[in-house]
Amino acid sequence: DTDPSYFPPIHDVTGAAYVPKRCWIDVEQAILEAKHIVCLTGWSIFTETALTRCGKGEEDRTLGELLKEKAAQGVEVRVMVWDELLFSVQ
Repeated sequence: DTDPSYFPPIHDVTGAAYVPKRCWIDVEQAILEAKHIVCLTGWSIFTETALTRCGKGEEDRTLGELLKEKAAQGVEVRVMVWDELLFSVQ
């Protein structure tokens, strides 16, 4: 995730400041906290992606490893990858 101070401040229509979220950190945390079901959907799900980087000599856990861990805990894991027909027409 990028340091929020890198970007200029952004305000919504009410004048309130937009506070960027921690994207991949938040995604990983949501999966870790799931108790019943995890649903992922998108154009492509690359299971070898490390959502967060540990550094400090620790091994990064990939999305695929994280999903397998949750499934082993009894959490239902559903992944839907779609193919847009418009892009497959030659």
